Amino acid sequence: MKKLAKTILAGVWWLGRGTATIMGIAVMLALTVGLASTALAGTGIGARFDLGKINKVNAMSTLVGNVDGPLLTLKNTNDPFIRTFRNVPLSLETRPDAGGQRPAPMQIDSDTLVQSLNADLLDGKGAAEFATGRGGKANDADKLDGKDSTAFVPTKIYEVQDRRPGLGSNSVTSRFATCDPGDPALSGGGFSTDPSGDTLVSSLRSSTSQWQAVYRDGGSANSDIGAIAYCADLPPLR
Repeated sequence: MKKLAKTILAGVWWLGRGTATIMGIAVMLALTVGLASTALAGTGIGARFDLGKINKVNAMSTLVGNVDGPLLTLKNTNDPFIRTFRNVPLSLETRPDAGGQRPAPMQIDSDTLVQSLNADLLDGKGAAEFATGRGGKANDADKLDGKDSTAFVPTKIYEVQDRRPGLGSNSVTSRFATCDPGDPALSGGGFSTDPSGDTLVSSLRSSTSQWQAVYRDGGSANSDIGAIAYCADLPPLR
């Protein structure tokens, strides 16, 4: 009987030692895996996002959900009356390239207007550098593509004359047909109400906006002698 009791106690003791050993291994595995998981946090390898710390990742993170409203809201409860960058809820920073140029800090896939998303500059220019809206006037340009307005084809041509009686007696008489200021004289000529007696000596453009006709007045007294010019109507239009 005593021998049987010793055998049973020995078996129980062996079982207890084995159980203790197995439990010890389980605890060691739990601690090892737990520490390894903690070490991976915030490293980008199946990691979690650690608040208040620098999280380094080398892959894109995507937030996907099916909710009636925004998936993510950032709110900074710092004093809103302090007009500094200390109370902004989001900061987007980029790294400049070798030429010092920074890429766009954000991209979107919609051209829908975002309310209250204001821009201070447009192509680096302030509002004062653009026309003031309906009825406004943009900055004037003296030349277009390096050319003056006289170098372009006008949309309208008009005629001007300088017509007056001559003095007769074979006197030399000049007439000048002058276009509006800024309008060029494209062509011209001369005329007389007594062409049998008056002789056209020359007909030429005397300046950019003026045509000259020169006559030898050999016709009857008080016959009209004149010059005519055909002018390009450039802005301001007639």
